Amino acid sequence: MRVLSEDEIRIFWHGLDRDDLPWDRKTCLALKFELVTMLRSGELLAARRDELFELDEENPRFDVPLKRVKKRRVIQQPLSSLAVEIIKEALISDKQQFVFASPFGDQPMNRRVMATALRGTKCKGKVKRLGICALLGLRPFTPHDLRRMASRRSFGDPAPMKQAEPELRLVT
Repeated sequence: MRVLSEDEIRIFWHGLDRDDLPWDRKTCLALKFELVTMLRSGELLAARRDELFELDEENPRFDVPLKRVKKRRVIQQPLSSLAVEIIKEALISDKQQFVFASPFGDQPMNRRVMATALRGTKCKGKVKRLGICALLGLRPFTPHDLRRMASRRSFGDPAPMKQAEPELRLVT
């Protein structure tokens, strides 16, 4: 288990906005979305437009159907303004069915894409594409570490994650 420091979170958050990353923008947005919602990769990567409610209203939410939830119960995830911003950026077309659509058509991204982006890829023992962690100078971590860390911060700290959002917006 790896817990990122506040400095590492800041570096990671702002690093995901760099233009020179070899990973697509939707993957970076999915990583940000995991950090602000504490959802599992499998729960968020298959997010569909029809599972989003009241995005422009006071209480936006994302309903994750039970078939994608580990404990087989529907999750009605309240969405912060930052989560809504991420969704709106990811939905680039009115015809797009999946929020985090694959570059190979309107289908969800593969559930391993976030972990691969963080660690990079190798071929025959040689680095093919550096991972986001290496590119940003961070010790390796997994998408689940982000979820765990956000959850720990939210429940182990008097300030809920929604109040921590301004820290994520800080410029390093």
